[in-house]
Amino acid sequence: MKNALLLLLLATGIRGFAQPPQVGSDKAVLLKNVKQLPIPAAPNYVCATIITNTLPQIIATGNTEAGNTNQSAAIVSSRLKKGKVLIVGSNWYFKKPMLNDVNVQQFVKNTISWGITKKRSGIQVWGDDTDLKRFLAGRDYRVILSKKYAIDPHTGIIIVTKELTLADTVALDKLYHFIEAGGTFVYGSTLSDQFKLDKGARDYTLFNYLFVQTGMVHVFNPINPENGNEHLLTGPVPFYLQLNTIFKAFQNNDLKNVTPGEITTLANNLGIALRLNADTSEVKKHIKAMLGLDSANTIIPTADHPVNKSDIRRFLSYFLRGKLESGKTYPPEYIDPATKTFPGMVADSAKRMNTTITVQVKVGSQGLNEPPPVYWRWHSTGLYIPAGEKVKVIITHADIAANLRVQIGVHNDNLGEMDEFVRKPADMTKEFKLDTDTTVVYSPYGGILLLKIPDTCKAKQFALRVDGAVKEPYFKLGETNVADWKSTIRNYGAPWAEIASDKLILTVPAYRIRQLDDPDKLMKFWDEVMDADATLANIDVNRKHPERIIVDAEVGVPGAYMYTGSNKIVTPDDDGVARMLSEARMRTEGSWGHFHELGHRHQFNNIDFEGLGEVSVNLYTMYVFDKVLHKGIYASDNIPDRQTVINDIKKYMAGKPSFDVWKNDPFLALRMYVELIDGFGWGPIEQVYRDYRAMPASQYPKTEADRRDIWFVEISKATHRNLGPFFDKWLIPVTNDAKEQVSKLPVWLPEELK
Repeated sequence: MKNALLLLLLATGIRGFAQPPQVGSDKAVLLKNVKQLPIPAAPNYVCATIITNTLPQIIATGNTEAGNTNQSAAIVSSRLKKGKVLIVGSNWYFKKPMLNDVNVQQFVKNTISWGITKKRSGIQVWGDDTDLKRFLAGRDYRVILSKKYAIDPHTGIIIVTKELTLADTVALDKLYHFIEAGGTFVYGSTLSDQFKLDKGARDYTLFNYLFVQTGMVHVFNPINPENGNEHLLTGPVPFYLQLNTIFKAFQNNDLKNVTPGEITTLANNLGIALRLNADTSEVKKHIKAMLGLDSANTIIPTADHPVNKSDIRRFLSYFLRGKLESGKTYPPEYIDPATKTFPGMVADSAKRMNTTITVQVKVGSQGLNEPPPVYWRWHSTGLYIPAGEKVKVIITHADIAANLRVQIGVHNDNLGEMDEFVRKPADMTKEFKLDTDTTVVYSPYGGILLLKIPDTCKAKQFALRVDGAVKEPYFKLGETNVADWKSTIRNYGAPWAEIASDKLILTVPAYRIRQLDDPDKLMKFWDEVMDADATLANIDVNRKHPERIIVDAEVGVPGAYMYTGSNKIVTPDDDGVARMLSEARMRTEGSWGHFHELGHRHQFNNIDFEGLGEVSVNLYTMYVFDKVLHKGIYASDNIPDRQTVINDIKKYMAGKPSFDVWKNDPFLALRMYVELIDGFGWGPIEQVYRDYRAMPASQYPKTEADRRDIWFVEISKATHRNLGPFFDKWLIPVTNDAKEQVSKLPVWLPEELK
């Protein structure tokens, strides 16, 4: 859920509600004679409801991921003074084909019986649900028709299956008074429908302004209907979904066998409960006492003392302290306690200086996987902002129109989904718009100062005056004197450094470069790597902007050693960094991981077929090993020598080969490409990629079959061979039409497949 919504909910105020009298089990009533409730087929997802106090009852749940035990609440009831509220996670339960199901029909009838009374037996439907209205009329229910949002005094239950607009929120007050007087409100979620129409739609419902009064918040957190999750779960509710069972589990210390995913759900649910309950509420007091959140003891995760989900109490205490802190406002002089360990403090002896710098504009698409426009491209300044210190950034009045921004820091990954924290799991960057001549910038963490320039910018350069920053160890190939680097620059007091060329920037902890004697030779090597990638991808070696590799204490993708985003590659601070900064080691050893991640930046993602994400990337890896390191294609632990590859292929073919196995084993699939390169060299693949690059986006293949066909036809033509039997051996599906296009070429099969 977006923080903006939570803040709006708090700003509007939560009306006081009286604890309702003890009620029986809503679940027993609503599920009477219901054997099972089906889940609508994707993309008509059931969305989740989060519990924020002890009032609601969970009626049914569902797995949030296929094959995963982690669950979310799918149907939830609650009370508001004399009235009742029910959130059903999808409006599809109130229309066909779901409404044809006998169990769904029974659930709807139970819902109506639960909601109406003798005095108030009327039913109103807000929404264009002809299926529901016919269903009700056919069973002699009293359906009341009314003008927009008008509530008849005889109405006992209102069923809403459409979303409010901001202009319609007056209806919320009417609903509130209707419910508190004893009415029943049933909401069939529309969030899935909204997302089908607009992927940028808000991920919450405006009815949350009402639901929050009842201890519920409804969000676009889909319950997965795939891989056997065909029905909602109506058995025991997991403890982590309800506050009363959470409190009981902690009181009894019954926290065994909780999975990391369940702990994440627990943490997020408690975090929202903290945000949506007043400081004086019993719920908030209980959560704070349970986890010692008012304690003065500060937890700072480090590599030596990580915060891990294996210690649930400590993990939750740390995680929720962060949630509480995120809502606080700190003065510019505030220094976050975690800064001392990461990203680190500027030495007191480092000179704070006033300087004017010129930044060359490097923006525009070079044909790779770029962020969507308008995007603000990072530009290095060679300066560092100390944590908790105010620094002035001054631009010319004319440059205000350029829509420039500055960013402090590069570590913008939020690590909240990780199972272990070795640094503060927050976005440690801070951004400021340069919309006046002088802008005061500051950060509780400090960081490298970046100028952010929109990718639509036509200017060639910008001049900035910066007062109060320190110089970072910054080397730029072709600009920085190596002698100055060795004598002075590498010893600057900032904790982070950048080693750069026009093609690649390495952002590393400064301690890693104190002994780096020849950054010139290092970056010339990396430029060779970048040029090799550009050659295979068929883009200009003179890039529009450099790529970036950023070292982080923790890589923010669960299970990943490194990862590639649309504007950066992130790598851990381990021996791989020492290798990355050693030209000698890189030339002799190479680095599959770094070459692999740079390959991701150059893939033809919109043309490659499913299963190639971790396969075609390694064509770039192998290309660098061959063309730059001159080690050939058999040069790594993954592809050690030709005979091993042949043996692996024969073993696979003798077993139970299948396309599904091929797609899910990247190094097995890569062996198919190795056979092609071994047989024909790099020329055919280079030719195919030239053809791909020349292809207008409007002609990109639209289906998986089209993507497989285009690769098959293109590589067959480039090798001047009919590769139909070769693809058949590997069980890669290709259409007969595609095979016909190359049928007159001579057939090719490597010896090991004959």
